[in-house]
Order: sequence, then structure tokens, then C-alpha cells
Amino acid sequence: MKTKILQTTALLLVLAGMLACSKEEETIKNVQIKNFEYAGCPNTTQSNSEQTDNNEYIKCYAINETTLKFEQQVYLNCCVDSLRITPNINDRNIITINEVDYGNECNCICLSYACFDVTGLIKGATYTFVIKRNNQDYYTFDILFNEDSDLIFNI
Repeated sequence: MKTKILQTTALLLVLAGMLACSKEEETIKNVQIKNFEYAGCPNTTQSNSEQTDNNEYIKCYAINETTLKFEQQVYLNCCVDSLRITPNINDRNIITINEVDYGNECNCICLSYACFDVTGLIKGATYTFVIKRNNQDYYTFDILFNEDSDLIFNI
């Protein structure tokens, strides 16, 4: 009798573990980056010595129960022609976003704006976002996602 109880308990634990694993996979496998937009430099630029630290930020806020909107205002070289993002989403709820700028280098910077949506998120799940700039770590933060998530990170 004790053997049957132990076998049943072991089976239940294995099934619970399998369900937990499938739930973990479910939280990340449908995540996508969509609606990327980049607004390059406005007509005004600053030399490197005129840069102010208070203007760069990353803002994240829920736009529905599965989507987080990212808005970034960051200093980039003013000769950047385009900015592209490459997401890497692993199975541990870590979302790495590599931002690569393309264009010539010149001796000025400007405040640029980019935004994109991260879709397929699960309410109540915690996600780690790693933002990279030209393959270099730039900023890392965790978000407990809910439909009322609204965060801003001053860089």
C-alpha cells in the first residue's frame, strides 16, 4: 500500500514538473517584436561637449494584455542613416534586443527616437530585457508584466 502511495505521489510530481515546464515554454515562445519605428536626428545637432545626461530614457508601458510598447530617446551619431533591431528571445524569459546603427561616423550627436512593440507576453510573467547597442550591453532591467505596466528608465 505504501508503495502505491509513493508511486502515485512520484507520478503526480513528474506530471506537475512537466506542466510547469510547458507553462514556462508558453510564456516565451510567442513573443515577437513588431511595429519598429526610428526617427533620426532632427535638424538640430549637438557637439559631444554639449551633451546632457538627463534626456535619454527607455519607457515601457502595456498597450493591451499581451503587448508592451517600448519608446526610447537616446543620443546617436548624427550621421546614422538607419537603426535596426535584432531580437533574441531565449527560453528563460530573457529578451535581448540588439540595436545596430548604420551610416557614417561624424563629429556630432543628436537625440533620436525609436519605438517598437513586444507582443505575446503573458500576464504575471517576469521578463528580463537586455538592451544592446552595436552588440555592447547598454541597459538591463526586469519587468513583471501586467496590463497596467508603465515604467520609465532614465539612462
